[in-house]
Amino acid sequence: KINYTLAVLTPRKIDNGNSIKFKNEHYQPYENKEKKKYIPPMSHPWKLASFKQQMKKAHTERVYA
Repeated sequence: KINYTLAVLTPRKIDNGNSIKFKNEHYQPYENKEKKKYIPPMSHPWKLASFKQQMKKAHTERVYA
């Protein structure tokens, strides 16, 4: 019951920018979640050229990691 007596509860709507406006201030409700960085697979066309270059370098220098 103490939370209801110390808080002012008012209904709010979230606008298109995912923010809430209260007393001319904009607030964005979100959880602290980290986004995972997208790593394309080795079969991706952009990675294929660098993969082939790495393989060529490994065979010429005989460095296999």
